[in-house]
Amino acid sequence: MNCPVCKADNAATAKFCCECGLRLEFQCPYCGKARESVDKVLKNYDGKVRFVFRDFPLPMHPNAGPTSEASMCVYEQGKDKFWKFHDKAFKNQQALDATNLEKFAKESVANLEKFKECMTSKKYAKAVQEDMEYGEKVGVRSTPTFFVNGQILNGALPIEQFSEIIDEDCLLWLNAETLSDHAENLGIGLGALQLRRHIEMRAKERTERRKKLVHRLGH
Repeated sequence: MNCPVCKADNAATAKFCCECGLRLEFQCPYCGKARESVDKVLKNYDGKVRFVFRDFPLPMHPNAGPTSEASMCVYEQGKDKFWKFHDKAFKNQQALDATNLEKFAKESVANLEKFKECMTSKKYAKAVQEDMEYGEKVGVRSTPTFFVNGQILNGALPIEQFSEIIDEDCLLWLNAETLSDHAENLGIGLGALQLRRHIEMRAKERTERRKKLVHRLGH
């Protein structure tokens, strides 16, 4: 979408040590299961991780596309309303017809007339399609798919798999002196010089991951 749906009130100005991009669709049962891990990551890494949600409605789920459009019609009325709609949609994945989408929008305290106008005009249909095409371009083939600082993770994975990447990458956002003080707690057990080299190595790996992702995007 043109406006990333981000789980952080200060997303526009905050600095994050990790960005997690999530490709999902509202009729995907595994996306619903993945929500638990997402919530744990946001709780455990509060202020350090930025989650950006993108749509990837699969052709086998006819209501997924319209629900993505509906979610953005609600989002333009307020982020809090979007998350209420988001949660209601995932709790009712087998009931995402047009009537229920209006019902969920109303229950999310969205202005129903504005919502209907938005849906009738298919205001976000192109944006959802562009999200889909963009996802295919970067290698998304199923949902949910996560991009954690450039690394691809597929499926409703446990939080431990996210933590392994996030913990390492977040080290890069701390200075060597601070890391030295906390090396024992971090379980690294390195001296100051070794620690600095460890940071540099991880920084190079991170840069390479992002270069590969940019190359795949064709930018």
